[in-house]
Amino acid sequence: MISATNSALIGSLENTLAAVWVWLAFSEVPTFAAWIGAAS
Repeated sequence: MISATNSALIGSLENTLAAVWVWLAFSEVPTFAAWIGAAS
């Protein structure tokens, strides 16, 4: 079981990490807005 603090940290990093996974898996370069989490 994870703590509430870890859960909040994972949740806040979700947008940025999603862009990284797409970049690594598909070699698709995300936009600047995707890196800062504005395009979701």
